[in-house]
Amino acid sequence: MTRLTATAAGVALAFVAFPVNAAQVTARSFDLDCTGTIQERFGHQRPFRHTIHVDLDANTYCVDDCEIVQSIFAHSDDGITFIDRPSDGYWAVNRATWSRSTGAYSAEFAASTRIYTHRVTTARCDPAPLSIKRERM
Repeated sequence: MTRLTATAAGVALAFVAFPVNAAQVTARSFDLDCTGTIQERFGHQRPFRHTIHVDLDANTYCVDDCEIVQSIFAHSDDGITFIDRPSDGYWAVNRATWSRSTGAYSAEFAASTRIYTHRVTTARCDPAPLSIKRERM
């Protein structure tokens, strides 16, 4: 009994003395449950509530019911850049990111067509277990 206690104490001490890197224990497939607002041109606001399904191994993501699966632009221990595209003739700005440390999600889309469109999304996205089958991604 004493030996078991000593072993348990040694394991606990190892975790305190040598903390586990959070990136090592983070799931590679997960959901981001996001809630925030979309600010559109002329100050119009509307709610933003979506689930982003993420598969870092496949480098893909999809939103809500996964009708469209898209490639992730980049990811690191700090977060995910879903989209980061320069002007393509239609979109002047096309960027969406999520911070792992703060949970902050931000997206900005601006169209450079005859009818100017600008949309900025700010939200908080909390990680959750993946709620869809990976095969759908």
